[in-house]
Amino acid sequence: MFEISKIKNCLAENPDIVAAYLFGSAASGERVVNDLDILVLLDQKANSLNVQLELVSNLSGLTGLKADKIDVVIFDQEEVDPDILQKAINHGMLLKNIDQRVLSDRIGDLSQYYLKNEPMILRAKRLEKERLEAFCG
Repeated sequence: MFEISKIKNCLAENPDIVAAYLFGSAASGERVVNDLDILVLLDQKANSLNVQLELVSNLSGLTGLKADKIDVVIFDQEEVDPDILQKAINHGMLLKNIDQRVLSDRIGDLSQYYLKNEPMILRAKRLEKERLEAFCG
């Protein structure tokens, strides 16, 4: 297992990262952690691809994990499954937050999305479950 403090320091050194959550197995306290999932909220001026590549490289060096075992997810509900964002926020560990207002606004936007689209989201999940059950027999 890797030290959370080292990951926090790595995130703190990047001024383009407004907020970051550790989520997935590393945040759930599992004994064996073989991957790393980080959700980052970026400054509006940041180049998301550059931040992702730099962060993956830095975290790989810190943790000893291969780059393909590190997922840096950008907090963008247009590009990322909102379920992933919601799970990262609700079950993850907040590692960095330099602007509470910006983070609160983005979480509020995500909540509004769910309130507005809840019937459609629930129906899609039900259909996905039914298809999986039919496929698996």
